[in-house]
Amino acid sequence: MDETYIVKTETISEAMDEYYADIELQNQLKQNTNQLQQSLKIILKRTRNKLAKQQKALEDTTNADKYKLYGELLTAYQNNVPKGAKNVELVNYYSETGELLKYR
Repeated sequence: MDETYIVKTETISEAMDEYYADIELQNQLKQNTNQLQQSLKIILKRTRNKLAKQQKALEDTTNADKYKLYGELLTAYQNNVPKGAKNVELVNYYSETGELLKYR
């Protein structure tokens, strides 16, 4: 608030009161501005964290259908998969062409 203005007062005491009241107002405004900036920084940080978590959840759900298919096929062919197998190829019975899916 670098605004200059003139206030007419009757006494020096009134002028000083006016001056210090103006300084107090400026200080209060600065303090409120700083508090608001801090609050906004905190809200922005929380919002960014929430967005990151939601994006991670979205990525996880995009893979959910793939993992569901893998689970169904492994359950359907569980007797054909040797115990302890690290890799297996199973026929995808949902596919029209009967493609083989590789699991690792």
